[in-house]
Amino acid sequence: MEKLWFPNKPKEVDIFTDWLSLVVTFPDCRTRWTPVLRSVHGIGKGTLVQEVLRPLLGAHTVKEVNYKRTVGAFSGELFLNRLIVMNEVEATSPEQYNRLKTIVSDDYHFVERKGEQAFDAKMTFATLMFSNKEKPLTIPKGDRRYWLPDFIEYPAIWGETDAEQQATAAEFFGYWRTALAEGGLKELAIFLRWLALNRAEMHDTAPRSDGKDNIVSNRTEDASDKLVIYLQAMWHKGDGYKVSDLQSLFSPSLSDTDVKRVLTDQGFAAGRHSIAGKQMRCWAKVGDVVNSLHTPQFR
Repeated sequence: MEKLWFPNKPKEVDIFTDWLSLVVTFPDCRTRWTPVLRSVHGIGKGTLVQEVLRPLLGAHTVKEVNYKRTVGAFSGELFLNRLIVMNEVEATSPEQYNRLKTIVSDDYHFVERKGEQAFDAKMTFATLMFSNKEKPLTIPKGDRRYWLPDFIEYPAIWGETDAEQQATAAEFFGYWRTALAEGGLKELAIFLRWLALNRAEMHDTAPRSDGKDNIVSNRTEDASDKLVIYLQAMWHKGDGYKVSDLQSLFSPSLSDTDVKRVLTDQGFAAGRHSIAGKQMRCWAKVGDVVNSLHTPQFR
């Protein structure tokens, strides 16, 4: 599987197998970051869950859910399991990112069950996310919760058409499931336990990856362009701007530093201005006299 998902990428192999070994071996080990595996359809994500993770962790302690179920009412009971697998992840707004980040990394969650007294509980579950989208998440600079390896494609030798690739995939995973049933699963369990006890690296935060860097970079560039368009459309002579107000329009894609860079490039400068009889620090066009503070307008 590692040669299929991470071909010629030994660092990505080590990161994922280390994470997997720790999750399988130590039920009370809380990993505060999650792998996000992006791929084409039929590349074995479901096989991993059904044929490996459920047998090794316990069928009833692995929950497969979507985003809505994870953040919805009475979702706290999910967090009492060993592993939460989120399928078809697509959380592209800052609000969705903020709701997910606490689930992934917080040590305590509020557990609310229908007809029972709610309570706080210490969390030990791990999370694993799957998506068929190239950019399934809005990820800000400095994120420490998500590890995204490169997008997983079918090997070139599996065929040129979708039908050929899917047929080869079905044959490959058929052989793999047979090997697991004939003793391979036991061997895998022994290997993962050995790895966790002897060599696995426990990362406190998500390791760096080119896959995530590309998403963050692209989103920052896109948001910067949108901010330029916003300023050009909304600016009026005498307007002053607060960096925090502009940043709130594009959070988490743009940091305060990104906003200041765009403002500088567009001919704005920071300074103290008298607005309605009060001294305020804000950004304005160079040489402009500020008479009002711009109110952000969500578009």
